[in-house]
Amino acid sequence: MSIEHRHTADSITDDALDALYAELAGRDAEARERWIQKQEEQLGIKWADFRAGNWEMSLQAGRDFAAAYVAAARALMGDAPNYSETKLMFDVKIAESPETYTLVVQRHAPGALTPHEAREIAERRAERAEAALARLTTWCDELDATAQKLVRDPSVEHPVAANVRHQLAQPEENSTK
Repeated sequence: MSIEHRHTADSITDDALDALYAELAGRDAEARERWIQKQEEQLGIKWADFRAGNWEMSLQAGRDFAAAYVAAARALMGDAPNYSETKLMFDVKIAESPETYTLVVQRHAPGALTPHEAREIAERRAERAEAALARLTTWCDELDATAQKLVRDPSVEHPVAANVRHQLAQPEENSTK
């Protein structure tokens, strides 16, 4: 079909649209391939690799990209110590299935923890605190048992054990700051 005049969405007829689709049949794959090659050329991709959850790419303009990404990361981080809760999201279409990927911006600096590292440290501290509390509770029970044997009264509480339990039950009210 030769196009004699330009059509708009309002002026094109169904027959003209069908003829245009027929003329363009098979060109979609070619156009897609040309677009991919153009993107590769514009980005200057030397090589790209995705293995074991890591994506690596070498770009001719890599330094410019890195500078742009660092500037964007700094803007997102603001004065946060090590990471931003801000999520960058972009939609990617792979094999005709839309998938969403999330990027987390994080500063890698001496002493700056990742959220995962901070959570692991907090979990270990909580485990140690719970273990110490269990040991303290056992010690209070042993004090009570000793006091009960001495006075031969199973209802007696050792005064130190009673005070420790009271302090643990009301930590804010009994703080000794």
